[in-house]
Amino acid sequence: MSKVHELKVWPEFWPAENNDKLFELRKNDRDFRLGDILRLREWSYSDGYTGRESLKRVTFIVSGLPWIADGFVCMGLQTFNPEINTVET
Repeated sequence: MSKVHELKVWPEFWPAENNDKLFELRKNDRDFRLGDILRLREWSYSDGYTGRESLKRVTFIVSGLPWIADGFVCMGLQTFNPEINTVET
């Protein structure tokens, strides 16, 4: 069963447009899996949460490669629309 992970995203890593964020590099301290939903929320040290957020579904996961640090994963993302419970392309 898919999990929903709520994650902070610093402003410098927030995409210009919501649908532009196609990948996320994270420490794998949450046991991310295919099909999981990421609730990405923009957050800054000075202001806290900014109100911008996006739902993404994990479509693939890469780890264990020389350019990905031990304990980290690179996840491919697609926009998730909970009203129709599907992935937008």
